[in-house]
Amino acid sequence: LKHDDVFFVNPSVGWFATRTGEIYKTSDGGESWQVLYEGDAYFRSMGFADSQRGWVGNLRGEAGDVLYQTEDGGTNWSVVKLPPGPIGICGIWVVDHTTVYAAGRRYGPAFVLKSSDGGKSWSAIDMRPYADGLVDIYFWTPEEGIVVGSTASTALILETRDGGGTWERRYVGSRRGENAWKISFPSRTVGYVSIQAWGAEEYFLKTTDGGTTWEDKLFWSGEIPYGAQGIGFVTPTRGWMGSFIANNPTLKTEDGGETWQDAGFGKSVNRFRFLNDTLGYASGQTIYQYSVRRDVFAARP
Repeated sequence: LKHDDVFFVNPSVGWFATRTGEIYKTSDGGESWQVLYEGDAYFRSMGFADSQRGWVGNLRGEAGDVLYQTEDGGTNWSVVKLPPGPIGICGIWVVDHTTVYAAGRRYGPAFVLKSSDGGKSWSAIDMRPYADGLVDIYFWTPEEGIVVGSTASTALILETRDGGGTWERRYVGSRRGENAWKISFPSRTVGYVSIQAWGAEEYFLKTTDGGTTWEDKLFWSGEIPYGAQGIGFVTPTRGWMGSFIANNPTLKTEDGGETWQDAGFGKSVNRFRFLNDTLGYASGQTIYQYSVRRDVFAARP
């Protein structure tokens, strides 16, 4: 159906993981891919500190295999020993070579994982007092970041300024049946969060003050739901949004989300990632590459 995440450390070297437990790697910018791992997992998210050290999260880690780690570029993977509590990961954010965060899972239980020593040891932050489920996580610094998900079937955004020690609610939705899904910050002040929903009217969230306040933005209305998942902005005004409904188009905006059009590429896009303002990648039914020279995403390979 779709690949949930993709990660590149430079224009040549990248990985993606599948829902059926495979991890693939490219060393030529997506021209060719090699399967490095095949196991029994629902891989939902991934992140790398460099070309050797990275992590992949398992949505269904009830057997204890919540988080996988590699130290040799993906050739070998081992299950990370974690504190009790987390049983699934939906989002991973690598701040730098020492600080890594992970969050999950979508339908609970809600936990944030944190490593401050490059993945050698991990702590588990119980987020159940704040959220029913968590989907994605994003940090500007080792101390400052946000996590998104849901509470009482409404979309939720939480912020920390002390590395996860305390959390403040920055957004709680008023519409039921919504789940804050993916985060994109093209600048320190301007950011976007997609909302997974199933309704006649659907919204995304936008901040212009670095995540302190968020505005609901209507982008879809009609008889057919959109079902947003991935969202990604390469500049504060140019961005894309994907749907989990395979027949719905990937959308594109050039004016910061005020208007949206068919982007002309991609099905079931769940994640956008940008190396810089000229090169990016997206994962959906296949892997897509964005190049400013083409001004469009194209399937790779």
